[in-house]
Amino acid sequence: MRMLKGLLIWLLQAGLTLLAFVLLTLLIWLTGPWYELAAWAAMPLLGAASAYWATRRGVNNYIAWLAPPLGVFFAHYIVTGYTPTSAGPTLLTALLAIVGAAAGYVRNERKNEAEG
Repeated sequence: MRMLKGLLIWLLQAGLTLLAFVLLTLLIWLTGPWYELAAWAAMPLLGAASAYWATRRGVNNYIAWLAPPLGVFFAHYIVTGYTPTSAGPTLLTALLAIVGAAAGYVRNERKNEAEG
């Protein structure tokens, strides 16, 4: 039952991050720096927050960080029809998602220590 709950939470995380990243990727069609701000700031921060949230809810921290960088990659592919020309935003999102998942894991461990 616990594994099924973790899978459902991970699928929810993946779906919500993909939806958010698709909406942010739509900014690519506007003139100005809007897409760059979304790709280099908003997406990585949202990825870290979603990995933290998923880890706190019971998803393994080694799995929780995967959804945000995949979401960045596939959101760009869905909106534009081609893969991103730069790997930078995807890799930055992966790095911050790993940090978010690790923070969620540490927070879970501290909570378990305090209770037990």
